[in-house]
Amino acid sequence: MWRRLLLLVLLPLLAAAGGFGAGRWLAGGQAAQAAAQDGPGKVVALGKFAFQVYHPAAIRVFVTELQVTLRPGAAGAGLADGPGRARLVDRCYQLLFAAAETPAFQRGDVPAPQIAALLGAGLGRSFPGGLASVEVLSAVSSDQPRD
Repeated sequence: MWRRLLLLVLLPLLAAAGGFGAGRWLAGGQAAQAAAQDGPGKVVALGKFAFQVYHPAAIRVFVTELQVTLRPGAAGAGLADGPGRARLVDRCYQLLFAAAETPAFQRGDVPAPQIAALLGAGLGRSFPGGLASVEVLSAVSSDQPRD
């Protein structure tokens, strides 16, 4: 009788303790795996940016596609979510609009490395310690005659 009572009480307690320990062990393994994936930095695609540069006889339309790599840690953590990503996109547009007024954008095609350097410098000042790199996936421009 005591053996049955002991089995009915002790067996569920041992199973509960084992399940709790296994759950903590499995969760710890998943956290370590997630940390290993975020180790080199998270890549955030910012999308395509289109802006116009007005000339007397034509309008040059620039379209560029950007992505940034965030540094792991606290500085880059808030930039991957909605509000942080919106701040990144807004700052990219501000930098591109300011650059459109410079002579480099007035002359013709602007190579992707030059756009990446411009954005990297500007975003680095705006988000210190948060960005590892800025990549320009594509950069094209076309001239449309003015009516």
